[in-house]
Amino acid sequence: MPDTPVQSRQIPEMEKVLDDVGFEWRGDASLYLTLQHLWTITAFSSGRIRVLLNGPTGTGKELLAKAIHRFVCGKPGQLHAVNCANLHAETATAELFGARRGTYTGLDHDRTGYFQLASSADATIFLDEVHMLAPPIRPELYRALNEGSFHRMWE
Repeated sequence: MPDTPVQSRQIPEMEKVLDDVGFEWRGDASLYLTLQHLWTITAFSSGRIRVLLNGPTGTGKELLAKAIHRFVCGKPGQLHAVNCANLHAETATAELFGARRGTYTGLDHDRTGYFQLASSADATIFLDEVHMLAPPIRPELYRALNEGSFHRMWE
């Protein structure tokens, strides 16, 4: 099947973006085909998209997230990478969604959460090691991802 005009236009762009972020994609035909489909989907998306990148630690999921962000948003900044394994169970909700000063002991200023930082149209949040997040926090995270809304912690 010949390339459509959209595929012909998007693939060189995809290759440049992947190279710019250092993602190793050459030599794997199935990965290349998957990336072509992903690029086509993101090129025709209207508004925000959610992408699940699944793979073992060290396979380049964050680099691919950076490439997707650059392709969709057109600029390198505003990607907020969060390693959920490093979030403490007691403060994870505040770190993800934000909190007001005094919400918990030691919080002496308003805290902007990662979801707040990534809520602008040109921002992306990359959540890594979600399976390591404390179990009580996961339903809030899944709700935020599914519904696209979240609530800050209040006093």
